[in-house]
Amino acid sequence: MFEWIEDKALAGTIKVKCGIMVYADEKAAALLAGDVKVENCSVEKVLPGFIMPDTEDRLNHQVLQIKGRKLDINSIAVSLTDGLVYVFISEIIEKTIDEQDIENVIKNIHKNPHILGAIVRYIFDDVIIVDGQGVLRWRVPNYKELYGIEEEILGKTIFEIEKLKAWYPSASVKAFREKRRVTLVNRFKNKTYHICTAIPIINAENEIEGLISYSNDISEFMEIKKQYAKLEILMARYFYEIEALRKKDIHFPEIIRKSSQMKNLIELSLKVAPADVNLLITGESGVGKNLMANFIHQNSDRAKGPFIEINCGAIPENLLESELFGYVAGAFTGAGRKGKIGMIETANGGTLFLDEIGELPLNLQVKLLKVIQSKTLNKIGDTQPVKVDFRLIAATNKDLKSHVKSGIFREDLYYRINVVALSIPPIRDRKDDIFPLIIHFLNQANKKFGKNRTLSNDTVDALMNYDWPGNVRELNNIIERVVITADRDSVSPAALPDNIKYLNTASFVSEGTLKFSLERLEAQIVKDAYARYRTTIGVGKALGISQASSVRKLQKYIDGYST
Repeated sequence: MFEWIEDKALAGTIKVKCGIMVYADEKAAALLAGDVKVENCSVEKVLPGFIMPDTEDRLNHQVLQIKGRKLDINSIAVSLTDGLVYVFISEIIEKTIDEQDIENVIKNIHKNPHILGAIVRYIFDDVIIVDGQGVLRWRVPNYKELYGIEEEILGKTIFEIEKLKAWYPSASVKAFREKRRVTLVNRFKNKTYHICTAIPIINAENEIEGLISYSNDISEFMEIKKQYAKLEILMARYFYEIEALRKKDIHFPEIIRKSSQMKNLIELSLKVAPADVNLLITGESGVGKNLMANFIHQNSDRAKGPFIEINCGAIPENLLESELFGYVAGAFTGAGRKGKIGMIETANGGTLFLDEIGELPLNLQVKLLKVIQSKTLNKIGDTQPVKVDFRLIAATNKDLKSHVKSGIFREDLYYRINVVALSIPPIRDRKDDIFPLIIHFLNQANKKFGKNRTLSNDTVDALMNYDWPGNVRELNNIIERVVITADRDSVSPAALPDNIKYLNTASFVSEGTLKFSLERLEAQIVKDAYARYRTTIGVGKALGISQASSVRKLQKYIDGYST
């Protein structure tokens, strides 16, 4: 009994996604169900006994009996995440040939070896025949081009050829060693990929008398798989970029507002949020203008739309126009072939937040004013206007009125964006917010860095009395710094930057006698030195005193200290 796989031209292809056949070409459908439609059917129903691949890049081989047909089935997983699998099926034809017929065929092939070559080249892209010692006895005439090698391989063993990497991994070597049929994806030296099947011929004594191996080129399929993988990565990147744009800063805590100034500001913000008018937020750098803009967006009717933020001062002037307005293909030298959607158009249906609008060049101020007035924009290199629908929130730490007077900022644009003005005071003017902010940022930093820091009373006093020229941003940065760098969980003033921990020296002499004030100052210095160095020798060296003196001072100023 001989088994022979039907001509590859009759092989069929099936695409399976999550266990469902989403595509079957005519050949596959004919082999599986005749005129019955198999698309959108369960693969288990159409191919009973089929085993789904559980790893990528590895060919799985099965032989199944389906509706009276014996099918040779090879499957490969393109993406396990998406449940995407390709299945290639061919029918195995079984024919009974008597010994005399076989002998006649062999004699004819010996007399006319080109007959074998013609047969195998028609059915497969590559065939090799190996004897019982693993020596290659026949290969296709175009083997050099096919394998990407120059030397003759006839007469070499399949083990020697494997070392040449003519094909790798070798299905022939694996089948020869394991005495069983093996199907693998082989990579030829010329960088093509083939589905390769090796079948050993085993006699009654369980000895290998020979081996035949055949393969078909699947390089195109592997390239599709490679491109599919790249596309998956690209799509994932785009997804997260879009999500980042849409959800940036959405998950923020309620704005801290213990001071009357912030309570009034939040109350006003909640009043104007539902009204679809342009807003101008002013305040020093670091007060949280972007947080306020997002707060307003989340409490507006556009909350389900995107919140697009762009810092006009952070992007070079020659790039800012294309970032804001976008461009069409070929609009300028270096423009992308597919063009680009600008940030204004991306904000369609949501809120556009222009931070540091005072840095916007005059020529772009004109274009922005036109967009605000007409609700249309023209991409760079395009004459066709694009309709846009967004709410504009602008912010600045500059005095725009003085910019208008000096001609740096257009007056008409100023009044367009300043329908409602919100001014965020610096935290030095709202002392009641500093302590809640300290606690908030401390909890946030502990969670972020896996710490359990607390602040001593002296540390909190130092932070409360600092001027905070960098406002909330500087406070957040300082808290993160001490959480990371402190030597102990209880953070002393020693962990603070010098400009903060020594700021309050004057307060020691604000009341009491000179002696009392000096003692308070000395106590603070000794405590800071001990918190930093933890030994009497270290404290003595740091303060320029003897170890004995450092012991006495530590006993004097630190409760419970003993040597």
